[in-house]
Amino acid sequence: MKATSDALLAAGAFVVSWQQIVSRNVDPTMSAVVTVGTIHAGASPDGIPEEATVTGTIHWMTSPRTDSLLS
Repeated sequence: MKATSDALLAAGAFVVSWQQIVSRNVDPTMSAVVTVGTIHAGASPDGIPEEATVTGTIHWMTSPRTDSLLS
């Protein structure tokens, strides 16, 4: 049996992990937002995509948050 990598599944896991940066690592009294804008992984209805692209933004109000959001 040949192993298969599912880029869309990996992208979904990345999105969940990325969202947890704010919920788990940023002080709730400080403002920070991580947004996923798009996920693109092809257009085939019956195939497993080989790659996926995730785009988004990170916003914060004060600079001390930079290290925790980007590391």
